[in-house]
Order: sequence, then structure tokens, then C-alpha cells
Amino acid sequence: MRMDTWLSRLPGAPSRNRVQQLVKDGHVRVGGKAPRPSHTLAGGETIEVAWPGPQDDWPWPQDIPLDLVYTDEDLAVVNKQAGLVVHPSGGHPDGTLVNALLHHFPDLPGIGGVRRPGIVHRLDKDTTGLLVVAKNERAMRSLARQMESRAIRRQYLGLIIGSPDWEETTVDAAVGRDPVNRLRRAIDGPFARDARSHFRVLVREHRFALIGARLDTGRTHQIRIHLKHISHPIACDETYGGSVQRCLERLANTEWELKRAFQHFKRPWLHAHNLQFHHPSKNRPMRFHAPPPEDAAELAALLFGEQVRELFGERRVEGE
Repeated sequence: MRMDTWLSRLPGAPSRNRVQQLVKDGHVRVGGKAPRPSHTLAGGETIEVAWPGPQDDWPWPQDIPLDLVYTDEDLAVVNKQAGLVVHPSGGHPDGTLVNALLHHFPDLPGIGGVRRPGIVHRLDKDTTGLLVVAKNERAMRSLARQMESRAIRRQYLGLIIGSPDWEETTVDAAVGRDPVNRLRRAIDGPFARDARSHFRVLVREHRFALIGARLDTGRTHQIRIHLKHISHPIACDETYGGSVQRCLERLANTEWELKRAFQHFKRPWLHAHNLQFHHPSKNRPMRFHAPPPEDAAELAALLFGEQVRELFGERRVEGE
């Protein structure tokens, strides 16, 4: 394998183009010598890499609207909107949830890491729903332990293509990087880690189903790649087989209103609606529920009928 390809697939590595530039700038040595980016690895080499730090380690506050479901001196629970990346990265240096949090909570810097202050867990950019943020080191330690022990319970709603032949199922399949596209994930891909998801059908018709999902692990894109793996991808997920075009192909020519709803829905239909954890200082369980955004609820109502809105419920906080 080419050395630049291998390096770009390491966890946390930058893109292949960035790796090539690092090689050209002398930040990589193979056997103590400066290689070409196209150097082919033979096996047994010692590769030394000096990854340059980011130009600005500290995210800056930005006045980005946030839907705060709950906040106290220890933590905040956010109902994240679609299109918002959780923390800064190479492709998203600002405009993230972290930048918004620093505007709302100026004392947040440094909690849980320089570039990810307060972040206990993540949601994909276009996944909406509930996410807990730590506001001090004590809360971060407690919530991090709960996340590691799987005591933080997260439940999702997802609209999937097809009507499964099961009512409940569990997918236990390791998730790693896609060997071709580093922005995607794949079952048993390079650097794969164990991943387990539980799915339950909530309502169905012959072309689509609304499911509940519960995670035992929290790998990147886990729900989306697991549902693709069992041939029922999330609707409108262009990355993992649930494209809008594939959804439209399942509709009749006369279903104009439903077709328009799908055409205007530009993200995977996936929402984190339930979140449960033990409060770090109040010593009691807390539960949060947030229904999906109106555009997602409208699409589901067109498919399954208005009664589905009752299934989504109202926003609530339990344990205050």
C-alpha cells in the first residue's frame, strides 16, 4: 500500500491530500529518511510522523441559535438542529455546536479537551435531537464514566426504506473506516470496533417503516451503517443507500404531496428523541424527550397518518 494512503486511514489522521503535503514538508520519516508520498510500504518499516497542531487550538464563541432543553450549573441538554456539526475539525473549523456553546456558556473552555469542551457524546451533522454537554470537570468525569459503562441511554427514531420481516432485531457488527472513502464507515472496515444496535418497528406500511433504535455502543454513523447492512437504510440517506431518488421510486405517480415532501427533505430521517442519565450532583436519574422537527414529523404523517404525531409525544423533562 502507498504510504500516504496508509497514513490517511489512521484514526484521527487528516485527508490524504493533507498527508501528502506533510510528507513534502518533511514531517514524515521512513527508516529515518524523508520518503516520497508515493512510497510503497513493504512491511516492517518504522514510520515517524510529526502531526502539526491546529493553527488555533481554541474554538471561539459564535452567536448560533441553540434549542436548550435544560440547563443548570453542571450540564446542559441541547436539542440539536440539522446541519450543525458538533465540534471543530479539519473540514469544519467553526460554525459548530461547540462555538455556539461557548457563546451561551463562556466558562466552558477546557472542559473535556481544548477543541471539544463539554462534549460527552456526538450526533452526526444532519442527525437532530438530544445531546448532553458537561459544564464543569466534575460533571464531565461523571458523564464520561456513565458513557463508558453504557449507563447513558440514548434512543432514536428512524424512517427506513422497506417493511422488515421482523418486529425487533439486534445488529452486532463491527464498524470501521470505509477502505475507499474516508468520510464513510463500513462493516469490518479498517480499524473496526465492536458495535451493537437494537431496532424495533413502531409503525409500518408496505414501503416504509418507522423504527426505534437503541445503542449499546456509539460508533460514528453506527445506526446508518447497521441499517444499510440489513438492507433497510435510513430514508433520504444519500451516503448509505437510502437516497431520495430511491424513496421516490417507491411512490405512486399520484402521490404528489408525498413526493414533494421527500424532495425537500435533504438529510437522513434520524432523530435522537430520548436521553437518560444520572445527574452528576443531584444524585437522581434524569430523562428527556424531544419530538422530531416539524418537517420530519410532517413526512411521517403523510406516510403513516396523523396519528403518528401522538407517537412522537410532547417535549418533556423528568427528574428536575
